[in-house]
This record gives sequence, C-alpha cells and structure tokens, in this order.
Amino acid sequence: MDETGKTALHYGARFGHKEVLRFLIAKAPARVLDMVDSEKGQTALHKAAGYKRRTICCMLVAAGASLLIKVSQLLIASYALRAPCLNVQCFRRTTPV
Repeated sequence: MDETGKTALHYGARFGHKEVLRFLIAKAPARVLDMVDSEKGQTALHKAAGYKRRTICCMLVAAGASLLIKVSQLLIASYALRAPCLNVQCFRRTTPV
C-alpha cells in the first residue's frame, strides 16, 4: 500500500494489467478487493470503471468485489455515465478469472 492508500490492485485496475490482477486476485487476501484509498475513497473497481476497463471490472466483480461501496456523491453520477462495464453482462461469469 502506498501513501495514498492505493494497493497494487488499484494500480493494476487503473492501468489495465490483467495478468497482474489475476495474480493478485489469486494470491492476495479477499479483503484487498474492497480496500478504499485515502485520496478519493475508491476501490480497485472504482478505478477500473472510471478508466472504462470493462474486462477488469468483470474480473473484479467475478472475484467478489463489492458493488455497494460508494464514493463521494459527486463521483457516483460520473461513474454511472462513464462506466459501461457495470452492466448485467459483468455478472455473467463466462470465462474463468
């Protein structure tokens, strides 16, 4: 974890590093999936959604990332508009993580 509370999962989600995320999901404790950073209160799923990384969103949701953790009210509307990855297709696990 860095000084802003971001984990490797946050950075992997932001930059779209699928193989890194697969490794972290397999090896890290499950609680890492829902850790929020101290800068914006975002999880790795928020990062992936904000950068329109649909596959990463699906990987995180399939691994058990919470869809209920909210960021600031200002950001919620922004994610709803910019994050097409958070649709019903994410909930259908078609390929192994």
